[in-house]
Amino acid sequence: MLRLILPSIALWLWSFAGTAPGSSFEFQGCEPQWTQSGASGPSARSGHAMTYDAHRQVTLLFGGSGNLDQTWQWDGQNWSQIQVPGPSGRNHPAMAFDSDRNVVVLFGGHDGSDLQDTWEWDGSSWTQKSTTGPPRRRRAQMVYDPERQRSFLFGGYQGSTALGDSWEWDGQNWVQRPVSGPQARGGHAMTYDSHRGQALLFGGSGASGSFFGDTWTWDGQVWNLAANSGPSARELVGLAFDSVQGYAVLFGGKYGPYYDDSWKWDGSQWLSMNATGPPARFAGDMVFDQARSEFVLYGGWNGNNLGDTWKLGGDTSVIIQQHPQDAWAPSGGAASFSVVTQLGVGTVQYQWRRNGQPLSDGGTLSGSQTSILQFSQAYPGDAGTYDVEITDACQTLISETAELRVGGPILQLTTSCPNGGPASLSWTGATPHGAIAVLFALQAGNFTVPGGYACAGTQLGLGAPGLQVVHQASSDAQGEGTAQGSAGPNLCGRFFQLIDLQTCAVSNVVQAP
Repeated sequence: MLRLILPSIALWLWSFAGTAPGSSFEFQGCEPQWTQSGASGPSARSGHAMTYDAHRQVTLLFGGSGNLDQTWQWDGQNWSQIQVPGPSGRNHPAMAFDSDRNVVVLFGGHDGSDLQDTWEWDGSSWTQKSTTGPPRRRRAQMVYDPERQRSFLFGGYQGSTALGDSWEWDGQNWVQRPVSGPQARGGHAMTYDSHRGQALLFGGSGASGSFFGDTWTWDGQVWNLAANSGPSARELVGLAFDSVQGYAVLFGGKYGPYYDDSWKWDGSQWLSMNATGPPARFAGDMVFDQARSEFVLYGGWNGNNLGDTWKLGGDTSVIIQQHPQDAWAPSGGAASFSVVTQLGVGTVQYQWRRNGQPLSDGGTLSGSQTSILQFSQAYPGDAGTYDVEITDACQTLISETAELRVGGPILQLTTSCPNGGPASLSWTGATPHGAIAVLFALQAGNFTVPGGYACAGTQLGLGAPGLQVVHQASSDAQGEGTAQGSAGPNLCGRFFQLIDLQTCAVSNVVQAP
């Protein structure tokens, strides 16, 4: 039966030293370059730990060769030492920034013996949090996973034994994750890929002098082998993730020779970069400075400890922040597509395409070379698949495709309103055997289905006030259907529309007499 008043529809409807060998592709576009900072700072060292503190917008450095116990920070221009008590002097600890609690977490390292203590830095002081958890180790790596709100630690060395265990720190306790994954190793590199929601691991060394050149990802549940090609096998590289552009950069390392090569990981493969600058080294450390959109590399060893600071400018090539979304219009109605871009070198140019063919302005179409493509009137012949080619001085990108649908179901309403007599709804043109919902509102309008719900982005011809579902059903084999019920006085003059929950096409708007 047709019910003409139900609770609000909004939630119901939408619930529906050399260059290393290795196979590679070359990085294309305006490649960032290394520049050396002349700022003085920490003494030359290797085996220190660095992490970027996004809350305070500084890079924190601790420890290093000679079992240093110094705490330093880099503000993008200058190094400053913070004279505070804290962890004992050590080299090769693991360190990561917890962005939910705004603290730096440090674990383990080596001060003549392998360590297993856990410390946190709150921006002004160190606090020891635990002396239990993962077994003693050095050369482990740790990242913070903001989606799961855990610091994640893998591997390392205890004495001459390589470790292959995975652990999580929640701010109070360590919990071991009993999972299989990369072969036991230490001296590997890890960073967190915030665009794909996973930790990225590369290389390291294992038992009997073995070295690794494999790439792994950790999604919070399982390890996945992502690549066996790219940089050659090595240990103690610098690795950090550009959270703006969405790629990681690797520098240097050692397996026999010291390396001075730079590589980019785009989420599926390693690309060799032509960025030259820092001398070959290993056991330095590198972070990505989010506030300044640049990588920062400090120190390392190439036969001697190094005390130089290098910056790699973040890639400013254009990126797509929001792709075009599917659109629908009644025949003769307005429709549009849009794309949102970020950054860009020089002039950013747009070229919209339909079914892979370039478009030009004319007739009812405008904006073919802008970020917004508009139809003042769309007709069935305009239906198709649309995307946009975006070009700056560095590269050309093509957006994801979006579909334009023109026309859709036709809704009819008859009623004996205001006398409380029968009301009848009928529709044609919906998806055969597909689900539909009939909507009721106090007024016409242009309510858009919000993001995160089924049919997100679909524009209705109804306004938000009083928006309700009055009927839900399935169409028959011809895409047609009917519904009947009683009509009360509150139906008079109100507005109805149908949405096809398979295609997200919407019908005409009908006003009750």
